[in-house]
Order: sequence, then C-alpha cells, then structure tokens
Amino acid sequence: MLKNYITLLLIAFGSKLPLTTGFKNIKDHSAYDYYVLEISKDHIDSFINEHISHNIQFENSLYGFEYTHQVISIPKNTLHKKRDLIFDNEKIDKIHELKPTKKLFKRTPQPVETTIISSRDENDGIWDGFSEEQQKQLENIMEEYQINDPLFKKQWHLVNSFYPGNDLNILPVWDMNITGEGVTVAIVDDGLDYENEDLKNNFNAKGSYDFNDKTPLPQPRLADDYHGTRCAGEIAAAKDNDYCGLGVAYNAKVSGLRILSGEVTAEEEAAAMIYEMNENDIYSCSWGPVDNGKEMEKPSELVSQAMEKGVKEGRDSKGNIYVFASGNGANLGDNCNYDGYTNSINSITVGAIDWKGLHSPYSESCSALLTVTYSSGSNEYIHSTDINNVCADRHGGTSAAAPMAAGVYALVLEANKDLTWRDVQYLTIETSVVINEEYAESEWQQPSNYFNKKYSHMYGFGKIDAFEIVSRSIDWVNVNEQVSHLFDKIEVNEKSTSENEYIESKINITEEQLANFKHLEHLTVIIDADANMRGLTEIDLIAPDGSVSHLGIQRKLDKKKTGFPNWKFMSVVHWGTNGVGEWTLRSRVTRSENELNLKNWQLEIFGEKRDEEKEQDPSATTSEVATSSITSTSSEINELLPTSTTTTITEETPSTTSTTTTTDTITPTATPSGDHHETLEKGEKLLKAHHYLGLLVFILILITFYYLLFINKKKKFQRLRAEAYEFDIIDNDSEYNTSLNNTSLQNAEELGSNQSVIGNDGDEARFNFDISDVDVEEAFDFNSDAELLGDIDNIQEETVNNETNVQNDNSEVTEESFKNPFSNTNEH
Repeated sequence: MLKNYITLLLIAFGSKLPLTTGFKNIKDHSAYDYYVLEISKDHIDSFINEHISHNIQFENSLYGFEYTHQVISIPKNTLHKKRDLIFDNEKIDKIHELKPTKKLFKRTPQPVETTIISSRDENDGIWDGFSEEQQKQLENIMEEYQINDPLFKKQWHLVNSFYPGNDLNILPVWDMNITGEGVTVAIVDDGLDYENEDLKNNFNAKGSYDFNDKTPLPQPRLADDYHGTRCAGEIAAAKDNDYCGLGVAYNAKVSGLRILSGEVTAEEEAAAMIYEMNENDIYSCSWGPVDNGKEMEKPSELVSQAMEKGVKEGRDSKGNIYVFASGNGANLGDNCNYDGYTNSINSITVGAIDWKGLHSPYSESCSALLTVTYSSGSNEYIHSTDINNVCADRHGGTSAAAPMAAGVYALVLEANKDLTWRDVQYLTIETSVVINEEYAESEWQQPSNYFNKKYSHMYGFGKIDAFEIVSRSIDWVNVNEQVSHLFDKIEVNEKSTSENEYIESKINITEEQLANFKHLEHLTVIIDADANMRGLTEIDLIAPDGSVSHLGIQRKLDKKKTGFPNWKFMSVVHWGTNGVGEWTLRSRVTRSENELNLKNWQLEIFGEKRDEEKEQDPSATTSEVATSSITSTSSEINELLPTSTTTTITEETPSTTSTTTTTDTITPTATPSGDHHETLEKGEKLLKAHHYLGLLVFILILITFYYLLFINKKKKFQRLRAEAYEFDIIDNDSEYNTSLNNTSLQNAEELGSNQSVIGNDGDEARFNFDISDVDVEEAFDFNSDAELLGDIDNIQEETVNNETNVQNDNSEVTEESFKNPFSNTNEH
C-alpha cells in the first residue's frame, strides 16, 4: 500500500514515474503477477492513475526498452474481470505475462581438475607423447612468438603438430599483429573468474553483471560455476604470463553476464542479451534448450525482441554478434532447428569438429548451421584456464566450439571495426573451408550461389579459418541493407499416415517479386501442423535449383502429440542464390503410427538489397498461386529427394489456391556502399543476358506493332511506370567420423522416455549447458549397433562400419603408431 500512496503523490504533483532498471529489483511472484506492457512512456502515468484503485503498481521499465516497455504488478487475488478491465486499454500495444522461469540447469557437471597443470617446472611431463620433431617445432614457435604459457603445447586448436592443418590457422593472424585489441566478448554463462591469473588483465567490468545474485561482478559462487571461465580462457587468456595457455584473441577483453546459476525471468534474460550493447561487441552463448531429442523450445518474445534490438542498435548501430553453440544432442537424434536460439537469423550457429577434422558425434546438425570449429572428440579435448587457480584439460562439446568462434570474430572486428552483424555472417560463409568431402560426399550439396560454395547440414559452409576470414575482413565493403519479403500463409490441410505418402505444397516466386533482392540470405518457414508423434515427421524445403533444406528431421525419442504449432524453422542453405522459381515444401511421416496434418505454412525470405532499386509490377504481388498435393509412391525412403525439381505424382488431390500478398521490408545497415562480391558465375551472367535480350526483342516488336497500328493518329505512347513496392526499412570420444553413417544415434528407441537428460533432483531441465561429449558417454551406452535414422539426403543408402580406419589427409599418423599424448591428464 505504501507504494501505491507514493505513486499517487507522484502523479498528484505532476511527477513522472521513474524509469528504473527492472532486472535489479527483486520481485515477489508468490504475491503478485507481473506483466510487461508495450506502452509509451508518455502514457504510463495516466494508465497507472486510471487503475490505481485496482492496486496496480508500476514496477520499472524494461532494460533497453525504457521508453516502450513498462513492467507492472497486480495482486494475485485480483479477479479476472478486473484484469480484463485493466488490460482493455487502447494505450497498450501488447501485453507479456512475466512468469518466473525454472533454473537454467546444466547437464551432469564435469569435475574440476584439482592439479595445477601450469607448473613452472619444465620437467612436469608436459612433453609426454610428443616426438622430438614435434617438440622442437613447438619450442621454435614459442620462442618466436614469445610464449611461455605451458599449456600452449597442448592447445592443438592453435597449432596442431599431430594432425597438421586441423587447427585455426592462427599464427599468420598474430603475424599481422591482430590479437583482439579493442574488442569485448561477453560470456553469457555461469560467471567469470575475473581474478584468474589468465583473465584479470583482460576483464571488462563495465560490460559485466550477475543477474542471478544481483551484483555488479559475475563471480562464480557455486562448485560447478566453471563453464564461463573456461569459455573466457579460450578467447582471451593472457599470453606470456607463465600460466595455463593463451586465448585465440589474447588481447581482447571479456565480460561476464551470469544467468545460468539460478532462476531468471524473461525480463532478466532479455536484459542480459543486450546488456551494455555498446560496450560488449560479441555475445558468446554456450547454452540452449535441453538436448534430449524431445524438446522444441524457443526464446520468449521479450528475448527475441532484445536480440533484434542488439543487431540493429548494438555496437553503435553496426549490430552485436550473437554466437550460439549448435547443441550436443546429436547422439540422441536432436537437431538445432528445434532450438529457437540457434535457428534465429540474428545468431551465428556453430557446430564442432575434433582434432582430426572429423565431425564430433554429439554436435547437432541442421539447416540453420552456419559453420563449425574445433572442440572435443577422438579422445582429445580443449585445454583452457579454469576456476580455483587450475587449468582445464577436459573442456569440450559445442560449448567449447562457440567461444572459439567468438574469439576469431574478435580478431575480425579488430581488423575492421566497421563490419555489421551481417557482414560477419557473409565473411563466415565465404571463407569457411569445405572439409571431409571424400568421407561425406552425400552430406554436401551445391546450391547455385554466387560464391560457388557447397553446403552441409553437418558442417554448414565448412570450418572456420582464422587467417582467411581476417584477411578478407580488412578490405571488406559493407553489404547493402537487408530486404525481407513475407508471403501470406498457404493453406494446405492435407493428411498423411504412410511413410510412402508425401504432402507437397508449392509456391512460385517470380523475378518481379524479387526485383529488389541482389540475392537471398536467410529464409524462414512457419509450419502449422498436427502430428500424433512429432518425432516421426520429416519436413523439407526444395529450392528451384534442387538444393534441399532439411527443416524437420526424424527424432525417434520425441513422442510429443503437440505437433508443430506455428513453429518457425530457418535455413541458410540457399544463401547467395537468386530464389526465383518454384519452391516445394515436402513433408511425410516416417512410420505409419504417426498421422500428420499439414494445415498451413508461411515463407519469409531475407536478402541483400540491390544496388539500384528497381520498379516492380504491382500485379505480381497479387497473382501468386500456391498448390498442394499428396504424392504417393512405392519407392524406397532413400529415393525421397530428387536431384531436380521434377517429380512423378501418382495420386493427386484437388489443388489449393492461395492469393499471396507479399510484403517487402528493408533494414538499413551501417555505411552500405558499393559491391563487395566477386563476379557472378558465367553461367548466371549468360542466363541474365538471354533474359534481357529476349525482353528487348519483345519490347521492339511491341513498339513496332503500336507504331503500325496508330501511325495515322500520330500519338505518342509511354509505358506506364510500375508502382514501387512499399518498404519498411526493416566423445563422445569415439574415433570415427559420424559423417560416414549419417547419424550417431544408437539404440535411441531403447532409451525411450525412460532416459531423459534431467537434473539430479529429478526436475527435467528447461535448458542444458556445458554438454561435453564426456557427459553423453557417462549417461548412455553408445557401443551397441547403430540404428540409422534414415536421413533422406542419403540417396545411395549404404552402411559404413564405424570402426573404419579414417586417415586424415593432413597426417600420416595412425592409431597404431600414435598414442594420445594428452591421455595422462588428471581426471577426478
């Protein structure tokens, strides 16, 4: 009541309500319900005054949205009729209920090593397993680069002397004197040991906050709060301090945003994602929904709004860089397109490969995966700094891959501070190195993109090469504004109960509709479908050039009956293509016990705006026809995907026609100018030349006809200029390559619902963090015969023995002649 009286006095005397920062306030969810109102700051005073008799209280403004989002509280005993009366107000644009979330659980914590590895004693066994040649090579490097950090010898991701070429290619970057200077990476995690010998001189206090304990500094407090410190060490561990190892960008700064060590609300999570967004450049996020092959979860709308704000306004409007780990649930059949953080267009999603350059079996694949980099696998791990004055010898999972990529991006931003968030994605795509084509030929496909790069759902566009991406970034010219094009929903309402029966729905995209697009970037597909067993469903999007986005895959452990209620999938597969032609959405059940009802779907495409804006024919926006049909066939499952867009329909239902009104929007980026791209492929140029030549001939014929018909009237005719569109600037430690058998899920059905990734207290985790391959091995036995998921992209189905001796192309070292030199590390 006292708070109400104070509010009344403020209003009575004409005072504005204070715009306080909400995440620092402790909220009593047992007595009050909290709501975020999207309401102007100019209206909040009068709104509170109108409803003061209902005990409504103004709490605070949402961090980062102080002028548009206001938090209020209402006593829990307030009747629903009164609540309806309160919220039925034209001043309110939107209402978000602010519920407390569960604690953001990690998977089974990995014990912290208790032995200090960073001993000053040069005879501490650090060279065990190294040949004299390897030892000499590393000693020469340490002398040349003035490195005395003892763990550097084990940091194979920096210099790999056992499997040459399988490292970041970082030395040439350091030769350029690019070390991350002036860039800050925010570690959104469980805290950061800012007093650590490796991190204390590179700690950015201004960019840090503890959202769990509401304190300015993110000090690890729990026994298992080591994850953020290890990730920070990968990025910015100091060089030449005779302690542990060194970071990829050893002169960069790191800040800590502690959210994983207790309960947080959507308000606090949203605040963390844009905290000091002009101080923090990159946000490294090694967490997400639980990786158990069952869940399908996305961030709250407030968190999504925060990330969108970050890419538009962060880094002085150049955009913050959000780096997310793809997830560690591949052994359980999980896929990163069922995670709303990793399939956001605002994120760079990073998967993992091991020190042999092989796909790490736990690393999740999906059509939203942009790139991969190094982490644990094949009996080896990432070596970093740790809490309690020790070093970490067993850091891994995609949790380690994401900060490694973030460290490379720190180097990129030092090389060119004017890069936008989309520039960084373009650079990642164009410089990533295609790997393992000989082992995973069926994993790679060749979309008709202008940069002539292949794509793999397992590897994205390839592995990060630090020297390549930094070199390209130096003279990179900013890409043009982002254009987006939203089509209306396409109604389908078709059912399928047979694995040999496909539901197809098509949409034709014309050149006129994409007249303002230079080429595509991301695309999203919102699916509204019912399914008796969600995990027994496959959904593909086939582009006009025949390239395929596997949007939804079979997940045998997912037995949910909730289907896909307007779930948004995302794909980067078609980045760089022109997008013109017929697109096909194809879905089916993988077992007859599932019944799929595809109700409707909606496509949105994003791209780079053309250099010269072209006028568009307005009739093109209202004549789009979409069709749907059921295709029945007796062909084998591995014949599901065609090599072209031609299909044989043996049974067809009446077409569903949808008038598709399109909406185009443009989002500005910083200082766009010029064209950054290489020359388009000759074939594409020739195709355009034929198109324009044909158009010119048609126009000449038309003019001649008009001239002959009306010559006596001597009237001059002028072509009507088309009205322009309206735009709103808008270890597993197995030593086999999982690309050989398309999946590492083993006996998934036997695991069933009895096995779930949960905390020790039995509460199923909402989120899952630090999922190293060790955790998967400890929880499950994957040594039995593998059960293939039946990936539909494997046209020539073949079973490859997982014990196949795969030699890395860059090394002649075999398992018989080489024993892991780091196997003597301390584990407790």
